Amino acid sequence: IMDVKMPEKNGVYLLEKITEKWPLETWPELPVLVMSGYPTPETIQSLIEKGAKEFIPKPFTPDELLQAVDKVLKKDKTR
Repeated sequence: IMDVKMPEKNGVYLLEKITEKWPLETWPELPVLVMSGYPTPETIQSLIEKGAKEFIPKPFTPDELLQAVDKVLKKDKTR
């Protein structure tokens, strides 16, 4: 679970680094959930292309976060 905006590096950069270490071809089930308070369609698309399994806009409730986590984990189980 990560935010798009973080100190020093952003979520797109971090996701690129994660998928360099664990390539999607080898680890397609890697459950990455990304959140942002300022989502743009371009950013969301870029994150999905880089391996994010789910995106949740902020603000969100605890229940919405749990649903998003559950959705990511269920996606992994269907593979």
